[in-house]
Amino acid sequence: MRTLRTILATGLTAVVAVGLAACGGSSQNGGSNGSGSDSSGAVTLKVGATPAPHAKILTYINDNLAAEAGIKLDIVEYTDYNQPNRALNDGELDANFYQTVPYLENAEREFDYDFTAGAGIHLEPLAIFSNKHKSLSELPDGGTIAVISDASNQSRALELLAKQGLVQLPADGSDASVANVTTLKDFTFKEVEGPQLVRSLDDFDFAVINGNFAQEGGLNIADQALVIESPETFGLSINRQLSPKWTFGTGITYARLKSEFESEYHKARLVKTQKTDYVGIPLRLTYQIWSKGRFNAYTTGGVAFEMPVHSSLEKKYIMTADSSYTLKSGLKAHCQWSVNLGVGVQYRIFKPFSLYLEPNMFYYFRNGSGLETYRTEHPFIITVPFGLRLTW
Repeated sequence: MRTLRTILATGLTAVVAVGLAACGGSSQNGGSNGSGSDSSGAVTLKVGATPAPHAKILTYINDNLAAEAGIKLDIVEYTDYNQPNRALNDGELDANFYQTVPYLENAEREFDYDFTAGAGIHLEPLAIFSNKHKSLSELPDGGTIAVISDASNQSRALELLAKQGLVQLPADGSDASVANVTTLKDFTFKEVEGPQLVRSLDDFDFAVINGNFAQEGGLNIADQALVIESPETFGLSINRQLSPKWTFGTGITYARLKSEFESEYHKARLVKTQKTDYVGIPLRLTYQIWSKGRFNAYTTGGVAFEMPVHSSLEKKYIMTADSSYTLKSGLKAHCQWSVNLGVGVQYRIFKPFSLYLEPNMFYYFRNGSGLETYRTEHPFIITVPFGLRLTW
């Protein structure tokens, strides 16, 4: 029975991967009355999933793609991270769809499960939310920050907090946990089970919440998140004064997009790391709306063109704790276009140099490369660049 469930789980994941490539449809629940075959010969698979987005993804697949693969999905929704694995282990499910491979490995060690992970599908971003504050800078002395209690996602949450200057990660490069990070401000951590993070948000100053739990709890990541996991971007800005009010801006930017996927491959653990480095040239017009002394405020908008300068795919096959091998290859990344609109404030240090802070909204167009990146899953992005600007 174990072997059958393993085969079905792997087969289902192949269908889900196809579904994600065409994601964006119905959200109605489908279902049947258990595993088996119907009159059309389709194999019915009973799959457990958390409601959003996993059950919605499966519903879209069931309604639009599964029939072509000879599969019908009976989708069972769960609201926590423990029940789907228990149900799979007890034979109540043929597969489940909701967890990362590190989370699965922790569960296997803790509960002696023996599952097989299928292909990597998608990874939702973590984000920082608060019902009490508008910015992380408002964190009070003695405040509390809630993080998820499971080890794999907690490490990601702490890495996000480290980027905000709130904690220092372990110097030895080990996975971060509340026990081994150093807090850089006066606050305490509260470990909370994933589904409870949204429900208990009022009890904490801030909470780092997984994307799926945020969606299930009615939080909108784009509108309500204070900080979201995002690519690394750096740039140099140069402006040319056209008139007392109008300025033309350009410069150079660097961005690194990194995605990681983990899966099981012929009894080995496969870790795939995809990296793409872009160098870009922004073109924009700026209109000054206020000025006083060395300060001025403005609106800005324009386009940006980015060219890939390096792309790589690393596949690491891990057989045992001390036995692995790595294969490296290139990727065919395409150029990227985007449009942006924003506002900013600027302080002139001395001619021609100024410091600036410039919240921007970007929209990234599909470039036809077929590579799944942060920008393909989140084409609409809000950023807050700041730095040194040269104006002449």
